[in-house]
Amino acid sequence: MRKVFGETMNTSGRQEGNAVFSTYPIRSHDNTEYKVKSASYESALQVAVDAGLSDAMIVSTRLPEKALNRDLTSCVQTIIGIRRSIGDGPFIVAGNLPRPTEIEKLEKFAEVRGTHGKAEGRSQPSVLWYVDGDAINLIDARSVETPFGSLTIAQFGLFNKALR
Repeated sequence: MRKVFGETMNTSGRQEGNAVFSTYPIRSHDNTEYKVKSASYESALQVAVDAGLSDAMIVSTRLPEKALNRDLTSCVQTIIGIRRSIGDGPFIVAGNLPRPTEIEKLEKFAEVRGTHGKAEGRSQPSVLWYVDGDAINLIDARSVETPFGSLTIAQFGLFNKALR
């Protein structure tokens, strides 16, 4: 399995950050820090995965825990900027995301929400966003409990728009 890690903080050798794991080749990756007052070291790791017909953009993120609404909107706009920069290709976002209804005025994302797990003593949902359309479709999703908490496993179908 291929992996990319986007470090956000390193405290005496203890690294924290975002990660993407893929069985498909990884073409490129970049880490974008959120430029808001309520952010500590939170960022969005964007990874272009070679999915055959086209690249799929996967974003692993952690939004600021106690962000003000305007800061949260700014972070989501950063994700939307990444989305718009790739055009109509498959796009998936994973992290501690708000409900899409809260950001529908900015972009139409579909949601896959797993069961609640425990993270640092707090209940934290496992959430995925994706842009449902001609290039990508959700086939199946389920939640599983792991030693690290709840994990949402989603299976997506990628399609060539001309053939669909």
